[in-house]
Amino acid sequence: MMRRILLIVFLGLHTVAAAEQYLLTESTYRVLSAAQEKMEAQQYTQAERDLQALLRDISSGSYDAAVVRQTLGYLYSETGDYARAASTFREALASEALPPDVNHNLRFNLAQLLIAADNYREGIAELERWMQNEASPSDNAYLLLATAYYRLPDYQKSIDTIRILINRTSQPKEEWYRLQLASHMELNQYRAATSLLETMVSRYPYQKNYWDQLAALYMQQEQQFRSLAVHSLTMRMDLGDANTLQRIIDMYRYLGIPYKAARMLEQAMADGVIARNFEQQKRLADSWLAARELGRAIEVLSSIATQDQTGETGFQLARLQINEERWTDALATLQQVEPMLESERLRGELLLLKGMAYFNLGDYLQARTQFSQAVAFERQRNQAGQWLRHVDGLLSEQQSAS
Repeated sequence: MMRRILLIVFLGLHTVAAAEQYLLTESTYRVLSAAQEKMEAQQYTQAERDLQALLRDISSGSYDAAVVRQTLGYLYSETGDYARAASTFREALASEALPPDVNHNLRFNLAQLLIAADNYREGIAELERWMQNEASPSDNAYLLLATAYYRLPDYQKSIDTIRILINRTSQPKEEWYRLQLASHMELNQYRAATSLLETMVSRYPYQKNYWDQLAALYMQQEQQFRSLAVHSLTMRMDLGDANTLQRIIDMYRYLGIPYKAARMLEQAMADGVIARNFEQQKRLADSWLAARELGRAIEVLSSIATQDQTGETGFQLARLQINEERWTDALATLQQVEPMLESERLRGELLLLKGMAYFNLGDYLQARTQFSQAVAFERQRNQAGQWLRHVDGLLSEQQSAS
């Protein structure tokens, strides 16, 4: 693959670069082309001899010399001599004779070679310089940087870099999490490692070693009950089916970690492991609610409210909308729910909530109507009565002012 790329590079430099006044002399081009053919045939010794002889015959700071050094760098890279490859690439870059885009790509190759040769500090410096001038660094570039920091070692910078990488996508790779976990453990950051492992087991529930590590970290932090629960779960369960995932999710709820329960259930439904039916989405909404993620709970309940013919799911949605002061949405939900609400126990509360929505929308007459009906229900009588007196006072003031 590298040899094929080299051929394209040579031809591109000789033709496309003409407009930029980057042209090889005819003699240099012939030697480079012949060297390329020898490299294709894995005749590296002869190709190196020809290129070194050519280098002695041309001006050291010329464009031709920079391209020859670049080619020698690729040759050394092909033969596994990364130290010489890096040194030759440095010389090509230092000449400042190559086109800017070629210089830019060559710097990335240099960074890779330095890191491959365990020269992490210089490799990191070249890679960061490259990234500063790269409009959209690839995931592989960030991973290379994070890995180099880990091996330096500079574990905190490895963590910071891998977090950038993870936050760039909705589908992080498992190896990224493993690198971050290893860095946390090296720094004895057990709380951060625990939080990360909780995310990892929600994404990769079939990896038993993650559960074992999580149980060990819970124990290390003297959370014996959680450690025992996780350990017992992994000892007696086959981590491989929907029922297992459901038990794990229920365990998180039982342990008072509803956010992790919601994330795991959400991921399981997205992956098709657990069915995205009404019952499971209701569980998801309840988990988000327990985690105080009201916006996410509202989003889920909004999508399933019409599937519940009793009206109780819609009523739960309306409560949350009232709590979030989404008065117009709450009123629309309550009006939709009212004719289907089967529970007589909830009718007084429905009238009270409608009155509150109307009041905050400035419709005092409609609010008064709802509060007047709500006082007929024992559970809402006191609160509805207070609202009613308040509304009557406002209406009286408006009438006096007119």
